[in-house]
Amino acid sequence: MKNKITVILKGGIGNQMFQYSAALSVAIKNNCELCIDASTGFFKDPYGRSYSLECFSLGQNEIHRSVTLATKWLDQIRKKYFKILYELGISKSLFVYEKKLNYDCMLDWSNRTEVYLDGYFQSSNYFSGIEKEIKVHFEFINEHKKNNIALSKKILSADSVCLHMRRDRIDHPATVDYYLKAISIIKLHVDKPIFFIFSDDPLWFKLNMAEILDVSFIVIDWNIDDETEDLWLMTLCKHFIIANSTFSWWAAWLGSYKDKIVIAPHELTNNNKYIYPKNWNIL
Repeated sequence: MKNKITVILKGGIGNQMFQYSAALSVAIKNNCELCIDASTGFFKDPYGRSYSLECFSLGQNEIHRSVTLATKWLDQIRKKYFKILYELGISKSLFVYEKKLNYDCMLDWSNRTEVYLDGYFQSSNYFSGIEKEIKVHFEFINEHKKNNIALSKKILSADSVCLHMRRDRIDHPATVDYYLKAISIIKLHVDKPIFFIFSDDPLWFKLNMAEILDVSFIVIDWNIDDETEDLWLMTLCKHFIIANSTFSWWAAWLGSYKDKIVIAPHELTNNNKYIYPKNWNIL
C-alpha cells in the first residue's frame, strides 16, 4: 500500500493551483498517493469560496484523486485530532504548515506513512522539475462558450497580450502607471500587439484607462461569473501583463508561447521573494 499525501485546498483558484502543484510534486518525488481535501480549507472562508479545480484534468489517468466527502465539521475534527497525535509523537503522519509566504524546503520529506500539507506554497520552486506534468494536470476539460471559442481564435492568430486588472479583494491593486509602463515595454518588443483586457471590474478599466491608451485592445467583460473561461483565454495569449494576483500569475506561467514576455508588479515580492520565475520582468 502506498504512502499518502493529502493537500488541504483553500483560497481562490490561483491559490488552489499552487497548493495542488506543491502536493503533486511531493507525491511524484516520493511515489505516494495524492488526495485532495476539498472542504476543510473552506470551512470559514470569508468570501464563500469553494473547490475550483473541476475545469482541469488533474492527470486523472496518472494519479489517484479523491475529494473529501465528509462534512466540514468532521473534517475539522479529523484535522485537529491527527495534529495532536503528531505533536505527541504517536502518529507517523507529518503535518507541514507553511510558516510564512516563502519557499520552505520542508516539502522534502521521507519515512512518513502520511503527510498533510496546509499552506499556500506560492512559488514555482515547489514544483521545479515537473513543469510538464503540472501543465498536463492543468489542461482545461470544461466546455467553452461559443463567444469565447470565437475569441480564442483571434487570440491565437494575433500578437496577443493578456492584460489583467484585479480590483476586488486586494490591498494594493496595480496602478495605472504600472500598466502604462508595462504597455510601453511590450510595444518596444512586439510589432503589432493587441491587448486583451481581463478584469474583475472591466468598468473601472473603461472609465480610467480606455481613453488614454493608444493601442489596439479588446475588453473581455462577459465572463464575470465564470473565471475559468477568462483563465483559459488568458493562457492562450503570447505575452502577459499581470496583476497583483495569483490568478494571472498562473495564466502567464501556463502560457506556451516560446518567446513570451511576462511583466509583473513588484507588490507580490514584498512578502514572498520567490513567487516570480527569474525570467519575468518585475516593475
